[in-house]
Amino acid sequence: MFWKSVKAAPSDARRVYVTGYEIAGPPADGGTLPPPPHALRTDDAGAHWAELPLAGLTYGPTPIVVVLAVDPHDRDVVYLVSRGANPPTGDRLYRSPDGGATFTGVVATAAPVHDVVVRDAQTVLVATQNETGLGGTAYVSTDAGRSFTPMRNAPHLACLGTAPDGSLYGCAANWDPDYMAVTRSLDGGTTFRKVSAVRRARRPARVPRRHRRARHLRSRAMVERPGAARGDRPDLRRPGHRRGAASQPATSFARVLRRQRCAGRAGGKLPRCPVARPAPRCTRRERATMT
Repeated sequence: MFWKSVKAAPSDARRVYVTGYEIAGPPADGGTLPPPPHALRTDDAGAHWAELPLAGLTYGPTPIVVVLAVDPHDRDVVYLVSRGANPPTGDRLYRSPDGGATFTGVVATAAPVHDVVVRDAQTVLVATQNETGLGGTAYVSTDAGRSFTPMRNAPHLACLGTAPDGSLYGCAANWDPDYMAVTRSLDGGTTFRKVSAVRRARRPARVPRRHRRARHLRSRAMVERPGAARGDRPDLRRPGHRRGAASQPATSFARVLRRQRCAGRAGGKLPRCPVARPAPRCTRRERATMT
């Protein structure tokens, strides 16, 4: 069994709907049976489940049904979509007024249904989204979801949701003619206004030159600053870089760190290491300077 959706009734947490489909085995004649869809309902928070008769539904090549919404005020009103049931790429939306005992088709869309929003007792909205993620035609019902018509002057809504105060929020096209990355409606979808839009992405902030050079120098050899005091850190300058006096030839990181540690021991203190690495051993000549 492949489960595809689960939805609890907002007005009754014990009422839950789930849908899925199973891959049937080969029949006796050697053919292949279509995978049957399933829809189940529980009224006691999952203790017992009842199979819902999906009679009269039209299916796509793979019979996938998904519960998209349950009326927030009536646990028996449920909206179910049949994926790919309106060729070539559209879906069919069904409404049940009796807890899934019967379903009636209310709208056939040209693109896959993405969201079903029950705004109030009479207004229900549907947003569609094509395979590339762009918004398609949006639909609205003013008779409690029994019939739907395309929304007029609506942006290309790819997703749709509702706030506790009843206002609608949607994601729309971020280019002509919408220029609405996020849009809002305060009148049930009659008009939409832009909340935010990003017409052109800004260039990333330029990293200061000194930060770029410091990041570059961490991966290069380190040189010891001429005339450095004992216990001082190694210089992070690039080999051959001039700052006043000429720099010494480049040397390895381990040798610079060893000199600094040995000099620190000879001076009676151990300096902080620029990198957390094990302390290297001192050479015989360096140990002789410590006595």
